[in-house]
Amino acid sequence: MPYVSNDKYIISVAQRTTSRSITRDGGPTATSCEMSKHENDCLYIINTDDCTKSFRHCTRTFERILYVDDEKAITYYSGEYLIYSFDKWEITAEQPADEIKSSGSYTFESCGDYIFVFDDNYDKLLNTISIM
Repeated sequence: MPYVSNDKYIISVAQRTTSRSITRDGGPTATSCEMSKHENDCLYIINTDDCTKSFRHCTRTFERILYVDDEKAITYYSGEYLIYSFDKWEITAEQPADEIKSSGSYTFESCGDYIFVFDDNYDKLLNTISIM
């Protein structure tokens, strides 16, 4: 899915999983959103002049990209939110993610200057993470 775009490039994130399955109704192949099947997330930059794609980085298994712009990326991995510099992919800050439990189901939505963390089971806002 595209995350950031301007007149020079599009930053896109793709997810790779270890399993693919066919839906029961004979529909198209679907990938699983379950973390147990997550292989990694990958960042790509697409040049808008010639539509060439260049690879930027892939995360570790179970590390999910929550937000990206042309300066930073924010991921969730092993109980922490990690902020990476986009150009060198070095961790510049860390924040504990105490609200995330291994048996839970969560939705992450970015809007404005924040990422909102929701509990899928209770439709409850659990955390607000600044992207600034």
